[in-house]
Parts: sequence; structure tokens; C-alpha cells
Amino acid sequence: MTPALLARILITWVLFLPVPVINGILRETWYKALIGTVAAHIIGVVIISAAFLGYAYVSLRSQVALLSSSQLWLIGFIWLILTLLFEFGIGITEGRSWSYMLADYKLWEGRIWPLVLATVLLSPIIVQWFVGNGAR
Repeated sequence: MTPALLARILITWVLFLPVPVINGILRETWYKALIGTVAAHIIGVVIISAAFLGYAYVSLRSQVALLSSSQLWLIGFIWLILTLLFEFGIGITEGRSWSYMLADYKLWEGRIWPLVLATVLLSPIIVQWFVGNGAR
């Protein structure tokens, strides 16, 4: 991976950060009170997953033909690690407990946050598939 490509994928990830922050603010201040915690979490996860996939498509569509599958997996992995570092870094900075921070991983309680992580990891490969199948 070239330094220019690494810089591009880091900048791409950083520029997306306002989207989940705004999504979280809207969830907590608006629709959570209307539909409940679990439903709001699910809607927020679907929104952020779709937004990230769309953003990845716009960001990568012109590059995927030039990159190998292993490079695309690496991009997804880097984005995943950055997301986890950000998520847990914010939690630790805010003094949150590990049980609090891990609550969104409890699939059996309707918490589907891992879908966001899977989307972040797989988005470069999904974009490659879309571009290879003629999505414009």
C-alpha cells in the first residue's frame, strides 16, 4: 500500500466521522423517545451502515479497479480498527465502563452494532462487487 493510498483511506475515514456523531445526536434527542431504545438503536445502525456503504462507494468507486482484493480487505480492516479505536477511545475518555461500552454487542438483546463493524470491514469488497457489476 502506497503512502498516498494510506493517506486517502485515513482522510476518507476521518471525513465520515461527523455522520455517526450527528446520527447519534438525532437518535438520542429525537427518535429514541418516540420509538424506544432498542428500536432507535436498530434504526441508527441501519442508517449508519447504509450511509457508510454509500460513502465508501462514492470514495472508492474510481479506485477499486486499480486495487487488488487484498488491498481492499486491508482498507476495510484499517477502517474497522480506526472505528473500534474511536469508539472505545471516546468511551474510555468519557469514563464509561467496559460493560457499558460492550452493551451494543449483545445481539441477543437486539443490539446490532456489529452490523456497522461488518459494513465498515466489508464495504471496499462490496464496492468492488457493485462496480464490477455495473452499478453507477
